[in-house]
Amino acid sequence: MSSESPRREPTETTPAADARTRILEATVVLSGRHGMSGFNVEAVASAAGVSRATIYRHFTGGREQMVTEAVAFEVGRFVDGLGLDDDGDLSLTDRLVQVLMRGRGEIAGHDVLGRLLVREPEAVMARLESVQPIFQDVMAAALARHLEREDLRPEVEPTEAATHLARMVLSYVTSPGMWDLSDETQVRTLVDEELLGAIVA
Repeated sequence: MSSESPRREPTETTPAADARTRILEATVVLSGRHGMSGFNVEAVASAAGVSRATIYRHFTGGREQMVTEAVAFEVGRFVDGLGLDDDGDLSLTDRLVQVLMRGRGEIAGHDVLGRLLVREPEAVMARLESVQPIFQDVMAAALARHLEREDLRPEVEPTEAATHLARMVLSYVTSPGMWDLSDETQVRTLVDEELLGAIVA
């Protein structure tokens, strides 16, 4: 996923963008510039080219719902860009290495998510709590297809293993802790020991 710079601030003339999408995109842009608490509904309405009434029609919970859904919207686009559904013959290990390295690199370089996770990590993660299961389920479904081709330990249930892997990948991508996800050697160690050690035979 690209950073904010190639994306123009949404306007009424944005091709094929409905009002709700323009509102979410405008909220993402303004969050990156001013932080999640640094703008109001009027600013979003102006940036999206809609009225306040339109915003409240789409987001009955007001500004809080709008900001929460905007964070979820942008993370959703980020997850789509991880390449879990790419065709090819990569092993599960190689696929996870690719996803972790690509994911961390893109989130660190993403003008909005990168800044927000540095400036307001607690706020971002709190807003994601309600929607994280959705992203986790999408990622788990993709990982399950890869697990079907692996020789799993006898006690491992594939669906549960896919869910566990999805949770771990999302956790490390957003908060890698001691691991340097730009170092392929470290990432392979992380995948082999922490992610797949108890799953793959």
